Amino acid sequence: MQRALMQFFKPESYFTVREALIQAGRADLIGGCNGLIPAQPSKQAASTPRPPKADLSSNARSRHGSRRWAAGRGEIRRRGGREIG
Repeated sequence: MQRALMQFFKPESYFTVREALIQAGRADLIGGCNGLIPAQPSKQAASTPRPPKADLSSNARSRHGSRRWAAGRGEIRRRGGREIG
């Protein structure tokens, strides 16, 4: 989302920028004369396919460390004869 905010002027970033501004509590920057983006998307932005939203459920695995910490908190794992955890 940060990248989209930096490229707010690109029509294909309109919906990502709008979502990021709302999540940041800065809906005041949508529309109006001082707005970062217009209130309504342009025809080009509306016709651009939107990427699917990321799965933010609690069961979703993160990119890094999902297998590394899969053993749980209280369990000690061994690697190469040493205890880690």
